[in-house]
Amino acid sequence: MKNKNNKFWIIFAILIFAILFILVIKNNMTIPDPIINNDLEKAPKTSDLVINMKAARLQKLPQEGSVTHNHGHIDLIINGESIDIPEGIGIGSNFISPIHTHDEANILHVESPYRKNYTLGQFFTEWGVTLDNNCVANYCTDDNNKLLVYTNGKQITDPEKYILKQYDEIEIWYGNKNDTPEVISSFDFPSDL
Repeated sequence: MKNKNNKFWIIFAILIFAILFILVIKNNMTIPDPIINNDLEKAPKTSDLVINMKAARLQKLPQEGSVTHNHGHIDLIINGESIDIPEGIGIGSNFISPIHTHDEANILHVESPYRKNYTLGQFFTEWGVTLDNNCVANYCTDDNNKLLVYTNGKQITDPEKYILKQYDEIEIWYGNKNDTPEVISSFDFPSDL
């Protein structure tokens, strides 16, 4: 009788473990849709940031890492107006994203404890702002306007897939299709970055 009882509890424990394992795997595989509000003036609130980071497949870190460590600069120009990238994108109340901004200097920080590639699209997803071949925020290519994206002075396609590198100068330009942007090819980074 005791042997039968032990088998029952062993089988029961294995089943519980298997169910919990499946639930954990399923939860980690579920990628939510990001909360896109296309607000260029502020960072998302912490609750939205958590969802957007998960959608961008970015981990919540207790602190910045240094295994992957680089910085880039973004010039966002909409109809001739330079837009400041908000401070605090990717910074929650008790966590930080591997991709974040500290201030309004338009400098993008990639500081991760993992060796991996991070993309411009991941940053925009965590910010809650659309970026693709046709749109930045609510500014989309149409009969009168165009969107152009440059990295280090060279035009790129698929900006959301662009892998961020040390000292990238990224220019995102939206304006009249008959205008030609002044292409920015470099940025004078502070010496401590």
